[in-house]
Amino acid sequence: MKLKLKGSSSSSGATLSVRVSCPLCSDAGATIVLASSDSRVSAREQSHRPFLMAVVRPDDRADAKRRRKRGLECDGKDIGWNDWIIAPSGYHANYCEGECPSHVASITGSSLSFHSMVIGHYRMRGYSPFQSLRSCCVPTRLRAMSMLYYNEEQKIIKKDIQNMIVDECGCS
Repeated sequence: MKLKLKGSSSSSGATLSVRVSCPLCSDAGATIVLASSDSRVSAREQSHRPFLMAVVRPDDRADAKRRRKRGLECDGKDIGWNDWIIAPSGYHANYCEGECPSHVASITGSSLSFHSMVIGHYRMRGYSPFQSLRSCCVPTRLRAMSMLYYNEEQKIIKKDIQNMIVDECGCS
């Protein structure tokens, strides 16, 4: 599938071009179907059509600066784990902080989940109670950390504990 969209901004004179291709669509029996205002097309048929949403903004780096991963050094003594954790005594946990404007929170890839994206679309369209909800900067990718600790029977256990370290942040 190839779709070309050309336009210009009257304020800056810049030209916008979008090209989407799908070389394997014909193998899958797919054809290009555009939304239609034709009354002969059923609502069910319209609702099952694929869609393309493009959000264009001048500088994506400004949004990335608003939400990002921050460093956080956790010490076992500070949180009361030093009596059962053998190693490590501390680690780089990291955390997420920042704003998630509605135009960013509803974009696939910056959202925590498809659910977050759907809620973002409701929010942008002003549906209750979603218009009053704000998206948050949250971890979108975490990784495990190996720990050596005492279990309830005071046996030494080595285990990889999931979701201990924040690697990436996005919008909820």
